[in-house]
Amino acid sequence: MLEKDMCYLVYGVGKATQHKLNTSLSTVISDNITLFYNKVPLSEFSEANLTKNLKDTNWLESEVLEFQKQMNILLQQTPVLPFRFGTVYSSLESMRQFLSTYYDSFLENLNTIASKSEWGVKIFLSRNNFSKWLILEADIRSSQVETTSPGANFFNRKKVENKMQEQEDEKLNELLRKIVSEIKTITTNCKEIDFLEGFEENGSSLRPVLSLAILLSENKSQKMHSLVSKLTKRYKPAGLVLRLSGPWPAYNFVRIGG
Repeated sequence: MLEKDMCYLVYGVGKATQHKLNTSLSTVISDNITLFYNKVPLSEFSEANLTKNLKDTNWLESEVLEFQKQMNILLQQTPVLPFRFGTVYSSLESMRQFLSTYYDSFLENLNTIASKSEWGVKIFLSRNNFSKWLILEADIRSSQVETTSPGANFFNRKKVENKMQEQEDEKLNELLRKIVSEIKTITTNCKEIDFLEGFEENGSSLRPVLSLAILLSENKSQKMHSLVSKLTKRYKPAGLVLRLSGPWPAYNFVRIGG
């Protein structure tokens, strides 16, 4: 295919190294910063064609899987600032200009993610189990209310139940804040992110309530596994389930240009 029919799909940026990396990707180097790319056909990756192809699930799945495969190969060898799939440049010169413009920002980001990787913590809620837990809480509280008759006990219990149910969202948020607070004892690099559109927990009754991205030092991954396991056990009676995934490229912690 002729050069004029090609463009450049960018994978990420890393520090230049004297060691030869095991990758089929090509590179552009500016001082000690390396940009990894692959030549791709304009017929698929030009702005108009890419917009169209992103709606083709078969094409998208195949290309994204290959993109992620190459990214994983890189990440096993060197820290890389990952780019979102579909970042395309028209020429080598435009990529060199990009590296020059954001050089300082690239260095800062690479230092931030050095010896770290991104992990995800997703929290799901069984609304039915949560409601039962709230009622149990109401039972405990109502049993502590001193009354003079069984009838008064009943009405006090119902009053506490209704109050608990009115504050359901507030109670849920309180539990979530406690979970996030414990996660932050291991890493302060923690941020809330959106669930992927159409995300479902295997069609179960669990519904997503919170998704976190965390940047974790390599020597703390086992500690995070243990914490998530402990939190899942602790909050299971309240209908909360935690899922830890990773390591992933640090997509949610790369900020280029401020």
